Amino acid sequence: MKKINVVLTSLLLSSSVVAQEYNLFSELNYTRAEVGQADADILGVSSIYYFDKKAVLGPLAELSYINDKTNVYGAYIDSEGGVNDLNIGGELFYNNFLFGAEYNRAEVGSDDFDSSTVTLGYLINPNFLVKADYTDLEHGGFATFGAQYTHSLGGVDYVGFSLNVDDEFDVWTASSKYFSALGEDRFIAAELSVTDNDGDTDWGISGDYYFTTMTSVGLSYADEASDDVWGINAKHYFNTNWAVSAAYASADENDADIYSISLIGQF
Repeated sequence: MKKINVVLTSLLLSSSVVAQEYNLFSELNYTRAEVGQADADILGVSSIYYFDKKAVLGPLAELSYINDKTNVYGAYIDSEGGVNDLNIGGELFYNNFLFGAEYNRAEVGSDDFDSSTVTLGYLINPNFLVKADYTDLEHGGFATFGAQYTHSLGGVDYVGFSLNVDDEFDVWTASSKYFSALGEDRFIAAELSVTDNDGDTDWGISGDYYFTTMTSVGLSYADEASDDVWGINAKHYFNTNWAVSAAYASADENDADIYSISLIGQF
C-alpha cells in the first residue's frame, strides 16, 4: 500500500510539472482610452507559439528572463478612427545562433506605413544573449544593438539586465528585473527602465506581488515626457490555462485615463 501511495504521489507531482509548461500564449484585450475631451476604444489580439515548451517560474505569468526557444508570433490592434496595426514575426535558435524576422503594417485613415526587421544574435550561454537588429522603413532604415544578461540568485530567484542602443548611439534603453520567491507560493517581481533620447530621459518602475502562483497585483510609475503616469493592475488564473487581467493608468499632464481588461489563454 505504501508503494502505491508513493507511485500515485509521483504521478500527481509529474502532472503538476507538465501542467506548468506551455507552447502557446494568447491574449484578447480591450482598452478604453480617454485623453482630454477625446476617447477611443481599442481591441487587440496577440499570440506567440513556442516550438519547445516554456516552463513557468512558479507564477503562471512568469517566464525566463531570456528566451531561447524558437517561436512565431502575431498581433493585431484595431482602434476607432480607422487606426489599426498588424505585427507578425518569428525567432529561430540554431546552434546558439538567433535568426529573427518581423513585419509591421500600420494604417491611419487612408495612410499606411510598412516596416520590416531582421535580427541576428548569439546565445553566448543560457544567461547571456547579444543581438543586432536592422529595421527597414519606407524612407531609410536604422540598426540597433542589444544584450541581455541574467544572474541567478539561487532557485528561481534572479536579477536580469537589458541594454539596447541605436546605431548612432543617440537613443538607448537600459532595464533591469528582479524576481524572487518569498515562500508559501508567494513571489515578488520588480522592474526598472531608463530611456535616453538624445538627452531627453524617461524612466519607469513597476512591481508585482504574487499572493499565490495564480493571483497577483501590481503598481507602476513612469516619468514620460515630463508627465507622471501612474498605474495599477491585477491578474487571476482560474485554472492553469485561463486568466483575466485588468489595469488602470492615469497621466496627469495629458489628462489621460486608460482602462483595460484582458482574457489570457496558455496551453
